[in-house]
Amino acid sequence: MNGCFGTGYKNGDPCWEAKIPLEGCPNLIDGATYLGVGFDGRGVYSAESRKKSVIQRSCKNLQTYGKNEVPDSMTVQGIYDTDVESYTFSSMEDYRKYLAEKSAVTSASAMFQEDINKASGHVAGGGAFGLVWSAGVGGSSQSGTSSQSSSFSASSSASAQLSEKQTQTFMAMLEINIFRYEIFMDDVTPEQLNVGFLRDFISLPESYFSPGAEIIFQNFYLRWGTHYIKSAKFGGQLKIIKTKQATQDLSMSEFATKAEADWKMTLSTFSAQASQTKSSSWWHEHETKTESKQSSGQAASNSQSQANRQEEKQASAQEYSHEELVVQGGDQKIAAAITEMYTTALTTELKDWLESINDYPKPFSFVLRLVSDLLNIPFASLFPAGDVDYGCFGRRDLQTEVGTGRKYYTQKTVKPDVGNKGPKNGSEPVTVTEIRYCNFENRKALEDSMTKRRLALQRAVTVYLEEGRLLSSDFHLPAGEAGCETAMLAFLQEDNTGVPTWEDMTGGKEFTVVFDMPYDIPGILLAQDVLTLKFNRHKWFSTRKGSVPHLYDGYKNGGSNDVQAKKVSVQGLVMTYDEGTGVFTVTDDDFTASATLLTDIPQWLKGRDVARAEYKQLLNHLSQKSDTVGDIPCSIQWTNAHRFDPTDGGKCIHFTAASEGDIFVVFASIPQNHETWIYVQITPEGVALYKALRLQTTQLNDNAGGLGSATLYQSYFVCVTEDVDDTTSVIQYGKTPDNEERPHVWLSFTFNEVASLRYYSFGSGESPVKVMGLSLLDKPAKDFIICREGTEIINGVCQQKCHSECNAGATSF
Repeated sequence: MNGCFGTGYKNGDPCWEAKIPLEGCPNLIDGATYLGVGFDGRGVYSAESRKKSVIQRSCKNLQTYGKNEVPDSMTVQGIYDTDVESYTFSSMEDYRKYLAEKSAVTSASAMFQEDINKASGHVAGGGAFGLVWSAGVGGSSQSGTSSQSSSFSASSSASAQLSEKQTQTFMAMLEINIFRYEIFMDDVTPEQLNVGFLRDFISLPESYFSPGAEIIFQNFYLRWGTHYIKSAKFGGQLKIIKTKQATQDLSMSEFATKAEADWKMTLSTFSAQASQTKSSSWWHEHETKTESKQSSGQAASNSQSQANRQEEKQASAQEYSHEELVVQGGDQKIAAAITEMYTTALTTELKDWLESINDYPKPFSFVLRLVSDLLNIPFASLFPAGDVDYGCFGRRDLQTEVGTGRKYYTQKTVKPDVGNKGPKNGSEPVTVTEIRYCNFENRKALEDSMTKRRLALQRAVTVYLEEGRLLSSDFHLPAGEAGCETAMLAFLQEDNTGVPTWEDMTGGKEFTVVFDMPYDIPGILLAQDVLTLKFNRHKWFSTRKGSVPHLYDGYKNGGSNDVQAKKVSVQGLVMTYDEGTGVFTVTDDDFTASATLLTDIPQWLKGRDVARAEYKQLLNHLSQKSDTVGDIPCSIQWTNAHRFDPTDGGKCIHFTAASEGDIFVVFASIPQNHETWIYVQITPEGVALYKALRLQTTQLNDNAGGLGSATLYQSYFVCVTEDVDDTTSVIQYGKTPDNEERPHVWLSFTFNEVASLRYYSFGSGESPVKVMGLSLLDKPAKDFIICREGTEIINGVCQQKCHSECNAGATSF
C-alpha cells in the first residue's frame, strides 16, 4: 500500500521502491491453490463453486510436506481416516442446514442453493472437479383442469395443503469419505492479500444504498466470491443421494427405514463374491457328486441372491424420484460404477478407485469464512514502512482538480528521451512531471472508508444470499390473474365511468366480461376468467382472446334474447346485468334457466355476483374524465438494483420489451405506498400516465403504444426530471426507432411538485412481459430529441398539447 494507488511504476520511482517482493512457490503442494480462494455461497458445496484467489502465496519460510512446498500462510496436517455415514433429511431445508454446519457458516435462505437444486433433481450435470451422475426415476405432474360434481366440494385451502405436501421432499444420503490430509489457512496479513482484490475493494461504493451500488457489489462478489475457503480436507469422496416426494402415505420414519435397507443392499455388493474358485487337477477326479452338487447349489444360491438383490434394487429404485452419484477425487475410471451400482462388479471398481486417491486427491470438505472478514484487519498494518515521504500519504500539499474535486499531487520521474533520436542525446533520460491522483487525502480517510466499504459489502452479501442474483437488465414478468388490472377500478370507482351502458352492450359492440368467482364452473369457466361478449342476431356470443368465434357459441336461453330483461348468456350461464354497477348476478330464475343446459351447474352460484363488465377499449373511455381510478400493474417486484436520483439533470430508463397486453413502468418514492406511485401504462391502444392510481393524461395515437405481440419487440424510454428549485417533476415517454438513435417523445407531463421518486420497476397486466437491454442513462440534450404528435417544443422541451375542451392536458391530440 504505502499510499501508492497507481500501476506501472518503474525502477527509480519512490513507489517502485515501496514494493516488497514475495518469494514464489515453484513446487507447490497439491491443493494449496484451493485455499484462500473465493467461493460462491449460493453455489454447490464443492470446488466447482470457486472464484478468483483473494490471497498471494509465498514460500519464504520454506515449509514442506513430503516433497512439496507449503505457502507461509498455510499449515498441513496428515490425516488418514475413512468413514461411511448415512443421513436422512425430512426436507431440503434440513439438508441446507447440514451443509451450513459442515462448512461452519451462518445459514441463509438460499445458501448452497445450487446444491439443493441438484440434490432435489432440478439440475443434473458434471464438473471438472468430480464425476456426477444423476437419474430421475418416476415423476408426477398435476394440471389445473376443472372437474367437479354437482354437489359443492371445492376447497381452495385443501388444494393449498395438497400443494404444500407435494412440494415436501425426503432425502437420503450415503457418504464414503477417504481423508488423506488437511490444509489450514493461518491468519492472513495485509501483504498476503491479492492486490487486485484490494484494488477492487477500494473501488466499491461506501454505501450499499448509493444509486447503482447493487450492481457494482454484485460484480465484486461474482468475481471474488461471497466467502473464501479457510480450510479443506483432501482425499476422495463417494456420495449417493436419493430423494422422494413426501405423500400422506409415507412418513419420515418409514422413508428412513426403507433408505437404510437400500444402503445395506448397496454396501453388501462391496463385499460380495462374484464367483467361487475351486482348485482341481487330473488326480482329483475322485471328487464326489455330493461336492459337485453342493458347489453347484451354492453357485445357484449366489445367483438367486444376486437376482433377488436386482429385484430389490428395481423395487427400491421405483421408490425414489431422483438418484445421484457424486465422486470427487481419485481416478475417474470410477465412472464405470454407474452401470454397476447394484452388482458385485462394483467391488473391483471401488478398490481401484481407493488406491488412486493418493495420486489424485481432491478437496471435498470445506470450512468457509466471509470475504469481508479478510478485510477486518488493523489498518496500521497496511503500511509496513511506517511514515513515508512519498505517495498520497507522504504529501502535505495535495491539490484539488477543478471540476472533478479529485485530490492529486505531482511527481517528478525519469524517462528515456524518445523524442530526440540524435546520436548524442538519444539515450539520455529526461525528467518529466506526472499527475498522480489520490483516492484518499490521508490515512484516517482511508481507514474510515475501508470500514464503510466492508460493512456495505457484508450487507450486499447478505442480500445476495437471501434474494439471489440481480437480473437487472433482462428479465421476465409473469402474467397476472384475469381482471387484475381493473380490479382496483371496480373497487374504488366513485362513478360508472368505466361501466358499459346496456344500450352499448346490446348495440352490437364488443365488451369485456371479467369473472371473479371463488371456484371454477366445471367445463365452462375458470374462477378468474376474461371473455369478450357481443350481442348479435338476438344471441350472445362469447370468445376468449386468441380463439375463433363459432356459431355454436351463441346462446339465448333464459330470456337473454329479450333486451328489456337485461340478461346475458355466457356459454349457457344466464346472468342479470346491473347497469349502475356493471355487475352480473345469477338470480334464482337465472340459475333455473341455466340448469336446463348445464346439468352440473354448482349450487353455490345461486344468488351470487359472479362477473363485471368493462369496455373493450377501456382507456378510450377513461380518458374522457380526468383524475379517475385506472388500470394498475398486476405483477411488480421492487429491487434495490432499481434505484436512481432524477434531481441531477434527470434520468432516462431505456429498455426493449414485448407483450401481448400492457407494459407498466412504475416510479415510487415509497414502493409499498401506492399514493407515491407515478407510472406509465403502454398498451396497444396508446399510452396513459397515472399518479396515485389516478389517470392524469393519455396519448391515444396508435403509433405511441405497444405492439400487442409476445414476440415483436420495441425500444422504449421514460425520463424523469425533478427540479428542486422550481418544485416540478417532469415525466416524458417515448420510443427509439430501430433506424436512428434520436429519441421520439410521445408524451410529456409536468407535476407542480417534487415527487421525490427514487425507485423504478416494471409491471405486467393479464399477459406476461419480457424486458431486455434495460439501462439507466442521463437525460439527452434538448436539441437531440424529436417531439411527436401530441407534444410540442416549448422553451426547448417537449410538452403536452391539450385539446381545448380537455382539462389540464388530460388527452393529447
